[in-house]
Amino acid sequence: MATPNTTFSSGAVLTAEQVNSLPFGVVARQSINTAFTTVAPHTTLQANGATLTINEVNGRLYRVNYSGYPYPIGGQQSVVMSLFRAGVEVKQFNIFTGSMSTIFAPNFGTSFLYLATASASITWTVRIAAFSANTSVQDFGNATLLRQFWIEDLGKP
Repeated sequence: MATPNTTFSSGAVLTAEQVNSLPFGVVARQSINTAFTTVAPHTTLQANGATLTINEVNGRLYRVNYSGYPYPIGGQQSVVMSLFRAGVEVKQFNIFTGSMSTIFAPNFGTSFLYLATASASITWTVRIAAFSANTSVQDFGNATLLRQFWIEDLGKP
């Protein structure tokens, strides 16, 4: 990891390259106030409505974040949540039975770091499925418990 420059002298010039390497912060966000419930076959990953499209820039680091409420509405079982970039699964999260409740939907949050290798318009999505039992699972949401999806530009590493 690079060591930050903390020695600044009078007359130093901040270059355009240095400024363009700084983080841009949140570049896309979505809040969803409705629940998504899978349809048969429930063990197939299904888009839960969380979709963001950004213009990725080559060489920049992005943090993709999702916060939802996975809920085994069809009975006690594990839930799979997956993050897709341009239709390709890049990360899968298995939320196992021991951490699930059939009474309430616990909050689940995750982050994924991605270094862009080309400049392009890219769509990110979140998908959900039942782990093994072919019964419905849900990503719960309402006006109080929002499902949130956001992407941050962390700058050039």
